[in-house]
Amino acid sequence: MVLVSEKNIETAEAFFEVLNEREASEISIRFAVEQPFLLIYLQAMSAIDDLELEESGNEEEEEDDEEMDEEFAEELQFYAMVIWKAFELEYGKIPLITEQEIEDKSEIAMLEIQKLLESSASNDPDKMAKQFRKMRQPNLVAYLLSSFFGDEEDEDFDEDFQDEEANYLFLICNQIIMMIDDKVNGSPLRIVE
Repeated sequence: MVLVSEKNIETAEAFFEVLNEREASEISIRFAVEQPFLLIYLQAMSAIDDLELEESGNEEEEEDDEEMDEEFAEELQFYAMVIWKAFELEYGKIPLITEQEIEDKSEIAMLEIQKLLESSASNDPDKMAKQFRKMRQPNLVAYLLSSFFGDEEDEDFDEDFQDEEANYLFLICNQIIMMIDDKVNGSPLRIVE
């Protein structure tokens, strides 16, 4: 089983942080060519909030919202590409993820996150730890939690995870982890009751 290491996550993040404009463009094109359906999925997920904002009518607000939407889309793509690159460092070139695989996995990922949130809401650390261990890429999940919500030792750590944007980013990035993990490790067997 391919398990993405903390070292490869750090290497992938560092790789994207030092790119110049030309290099960033080249890696974005490569990502689009190798994973076109994943890119379409990212674009669709970053556009969901746009629909609500178009109804506001205030031009100044709309300009600010457009800037925030662009920043959100860039942040989502950054983390998705870090995940992709970390898997690539561990595994090699990632096979094409199809449109159908994305649809199937996004539904399953939503159920997994709901289980994790239920464990969190019950304030049962043992139950939450058990659910966390069931995730197939715990190092990537821990990286995302730390990136979006801070570390428990940080003074700005939000133990209630109330930041809607961070929650949404985590949800989508977790789905991407699951999609790529399925591609490199195969789908886990599920028992149907």
